[in-house]
Amino acid sequence: VQASGEHLLSMINEVLDLSKIEAGKLELRPAPLHLPQLLRDITANLSPRAQEKGLEFQVVLPDQLPQSVLADAQKLRQVLDNLLSNAVKFTAQGRVTLRAAIDRPTSPDSCYVTFSVTDTGVGISESDLERLFQPFQQASDGRPPEPGTGLGLAISQRIVALMGGTLTVQSVRHSGSTFSFTL
Repeated sequence: VQASGEHLLSMINEVLDLSKIEAGKLELRPAPLHLPQLLRDITANLSPRAQEKGLEFQVVLPDQLPQSVLADAQKLRQVLDNLLSNAVKFTAQGRVTLRAAIDRPTSPDSCYVTFSVTDTGVGISESDLERLFQPFQQASDGRPPEPGTGLGLAISQRIVALMGGTLTVQSVRHSGSTFSFTL
């Protein structure tokens, strides 16, 4: 009952987020945050799910990863949670990797960080890639049926755009996918 309630609440929140985004009412609340701690919290939450499926879960962070960044922690967490959850959901064997990399330092105290989530799952067909970021759409070609609303990637793409980035995907059927964005 609790799991069903949490799933229903998650679906309602996704619909509300999409409505706010479409109406131009979703606001970012950037504040200083400890990036390594945020990434540890996200992975601590998802690591047990990966282990239950027998997947290797990797986190690759550079030594020079900024300790403190200015970002909307809740929205960054939402995007990374969605990408990692999908990777675990659609990977039957192998590994899921979260990677953060420094990309183009802009000054001594500012830089871009590229986040990527890579899996060794079923991959995504060309036809599914074309509609993947549309609301209420899910990749279906050759994938096992999984519960979900088809809103997570649409919302994630729009949140990343609000934060000044672009969410991209590279995928090879039967070899896995990589979702990336730079902020």
